[in-house]
Amino acid sequence: MINNPEDEIGRGSESSSTQDQRDGGVMRILCPGNDARLQRATIVLVVVWFTLSYGTFGVATWNNQVFADIGLSNPYLCSVIYSLSDLPGNVASIFLVEQVGRKPLLSASMVLAAVAASVFALGSGSGAAVVVSGCLFNAFITCGWNALDVVSTEAFPTAARVSGMGLVSAAGTLGSIGAQFANGSLEGNVFLLLAVTSGLTLVGGLASFLLPGETLGVSLDGTTPDRAVP
Repeated sequence: MINNPEDEIGRGSESSSTQDQRDGGVMRILCPGNDARLQRATIVLVVVWFTLSYGTFGVATWNNQVFADIGLSNPYLCSVIYSLSDLPGNVASIFLVEQVGRKPLLSASMVLAAVAASVFALGSGSGAAVVVSGCLFNAFITCGWNALDVVSTEAFPTAARVSGMGLVSAAGTLGSIGAQFANGSLEGNVFLLLAVTSGLTLVGGLASFLLPGETLGVSLDGTTPDRAVP
């Protein structure tokens, strides 16, 4: 089979262009002064991913022990009920993400989750208050995750999307790992464990207000930070 030199040149040019796009995406995120708005969005998303992961996986992996330490008679049943609260959070976010917008849903969900975690921490004298506040925390956290996934995807332009998502996902992984060590140390003090969770979730919720622009109603090709609606 005879190779056409023009085809080889075309493929080489396409490969070079693709590599340039990838390198350009990484450089836009990492190099100071290249795209200040994109870099600001990335920093905020790193904070939000870290704090949301800390709150989510910190409580999710320790809720049996937390319920037992509080003194609930059947912590495993409470854990099942806690897990089922994912469902209303998912259903609500399906509609709200397109009605109220990505950023407002993310911010509101994380702030409300922080409030629920505070009630969770303070309600140790009442089993019903603990379970209800725990379920509300999980439902709001689920809404927050669904909004964050959309916000993160639409915050990065195509050339930088893979690099950006990899960076913020890594921050989330660090948050999840950190929660296991922190909660392992705080397991004997349920109030402090949940207070730290609440505080970090609140930090993430407040940080999300700093995200530039709202992408609701903007086509995917127009979701780079410089074209997002202010």
